[in-house]
Amino acid sequence: MTHPLLRIGAFTGKTEPTLDPHIGRTLRVAARHLPWVVARQIHAQHQDIVPLSAFPAPVSGSGSPRPEASLASIELDAFCWRVDVTDANVAAAQGLGWGVMRDLLLLAGHQACEALELCADHAALPRELGFEVFEWP
Repeated sequence: MTHPLLRIGAFTGKTEPTLDPHIGRTLRVAARHLPWVVARQIHAQHQDIVPLSAFPAPVSGSGSPRPEASLASIELDAFCWRVDVTDANVAAAQGLGWGVMRDLLLLAGHQACEALELCADHAALPRELGFEVFEWP
């Protein structure tokens, strides 16, 4: 019986490893590379706490609020998140003014990663990459 994550090559007859579709290449970095205010705001969206900055200003004349950039993320643990590397998330990070998050997503994209995982206890990025480690409470 063949393991479900292995398949037989059609022409070579050799076993070739394939990834399960739910497993993707992930760049894991320390959440401490995010300014504390950004980390707090991402965490708050998972706690049903809406920071005042999340309330959009109404568009003049329409009476309806303008659409606000929103970063789609999954909370893995307290102050640890997974963010898919998508154009929409890069644009959301840019729209929110979160330059460091945008740079991390772009770095993950350049490394052919499907996701960026931010964990409080992970090792820091190499100094050569120029990412600052912010002080956390």
